[in-house]
Amino acid sequence: MKQEAISIIFDLEIVVHLVFDYKCEALTFSATFLYKFFV
Repeated sequence: MKQEAISIIFDLEIVVHLVFDYKCEALTFSATFLYKFFV
């Protein structure tokens, strides 16, 4: 039972990291696009 809880927490951690990375990349992309658009 404890092992299952650990693996679930581990999966959630991976999902959070993926979402965070995706948001950071999207922000970087938007910033670059806007920068090129306005400059």
